[in-house]
Amino acid sequence: MGVQYLFYCTLEVVLAAVVAGVVVYIVLPLIFKNGQTLGKKVVGLGLATIDGYKFDNKQLIMRFLPLLVVILAFLIPIGIDPVMLYLIPIIIFLVSFAIFMASPKRCSLHDFCARTIVVDLKSSILFLLQ
Repeated sequence: MGVQYLFYCTLEVVLAAVVAGVVVYIVLPLIFKNGQTLGKKVVGLGLATIDGYKFDNKQLIMRFLPLLVVILAFLIPIGIDPVMLYLIPIIIFLVSFAIFMASPKRCSLHDFCARTIVVDLKSSILFLLQ
C-alpha cells in the first residue's frame, strides 16, 4: 500500500502543477492580452515575436509546452520518482537560466522554442501604438 499511495500522491502533485502551469503561463497571458504573467504585469513587461511583432496564441502555447513535454518524458520512464519530480524542473530551470545569461537578447529556453522575446511595455513601439 505504501508504494501505491506514494504514486498517487506524486501523480496528484504532477497534475496540480500542470493545471497551475496552464493557468499561469497560458490562460493569464491570454486574458492580459500582452503575454503577461502576473510577474510580468507587475513590472510592466510583455511578449513580442523575436522580430518585434505581436505574438500569436500558438507562440504562447509553445512557451509552456516544451517544459511540460520534457518533464513528462523524464518522469514516465522513471515511474514518477518523487526525487526526480523536483530535480528535473530544477535542472531545466538551471539550463534555461544559463541560456538566458549567454544569449545577447536575454532569451530563455522557452523563448527560443516559441521564437519570442520579453519587452518593456513602456518603451516598446509595438505596445505604444495600441
